[in-house]
Amino acid sequence: EQVGQRLLPLADRLPWQAVHMDITDDNVVWQRDAQRHWQIEGVIDFGDLVRTWRIADLSVTCAALLHHAEGDPFAILPAIQACHRITPLQREELQVLWPLIVARAAVLVLSSEQQQRLDPDNAYLLKNAEHEWEIFHVATSVPFELMEAAILNCVGAELPPIVGEGFAPLLPGLVGREFALIDLGVLSPHFEAGNWEQEGIDRRLLEQAAVVHGLAASRYGQYRLSRTQPDSAVEPDTFALHVELHMPLGATVEAPFAGTLRHGADGLLSLHSAQLSVRLWGVNALLKHGAAVVKGQVIGDVVAPLTVQLCRAELEPPLF
Repeated sequence: EQVGQRLLPLADRLPWQAVHMDITDDNVVWQRDAQRHWQIEGVIDFGDLVRTWRIADLSVTCAALLHHAEGDPFAILPAIQACHRITPLQREELQVLWPLIVARAAVLVLSSEQQQRLDPDNAYLLKNAEHEWEIFHVATSVPFELMEAAILNCVGAELPPIVGEGFAPLLPGLVGREFALIDLGVLSPHFEAGNWEQEGIDRRLLEQAAVVHGLAASRYGQYRLSRTQPDSAVEPDTFALHVELHMPLGATVEAPFAGTLRHGADGLLSLHSAQLSVRLWGVNALLKHGAAVVKGQVIGDVVAPLTVQLCRAELEPPLF
């Protein structure tokens, strides 16, 4: 259903051309060069050649890449960037790409299940089914909104604007005052002699800065040195998707936009509208779960360092 909702409104604006429709690792021929590096030599199997949306060709390739993504849907982004460099893609094509990938993943597993019913002892079909279910699980592991934003961002396209009547201050009592932005990144002067490996070092640095400056804040979108993991087999989550604010306790918190309040685990208070959601930790909520609030309405007061995360969709994203 979501695939259709996202695809159909843009379908008439998608360019058409003849496409291969099966450029996967099974149909690309490679050969080593003089330096023993693998180089693409050609493409085989033109049995699926068809005239359709140009972006459909890339969706098939990206779906195939999900089998090698080790569970990470963002592994397809370099392929999208490479395609865009050679053949600039229209915005509408970028917007429908992930829905087409999800649709391709669904078709793969449905076709596989059908073929296995016809030939249940076929070892080739059984092995392919494992790959196709892996593609499907990765393709359905993230929201459409998140992948659309990631695809647009990876080629430098702007995200859709947020339409509204503006926002009220989240912390009205602090309007006009500046937070000291504390560097917690790799080149931060606050880190020395391995102190970044100490438990809770980021919060202690923010607390110390708040004592000196009165107000202190971490930086959104900064790679945190304290989150690194030496000799890790997997890439650690170091990119901060939130800000942490240190201020005098008791500050009033107001709704920056109209929406519905929700209470979550670990002290989470979130406010949701049709376009945005804001997630807060460190707030004593004054209203019940499910309460409808208007812009500027008091929703609580600060009882601990305030963690703030703003989202474009009603998701449950990580803090890193």
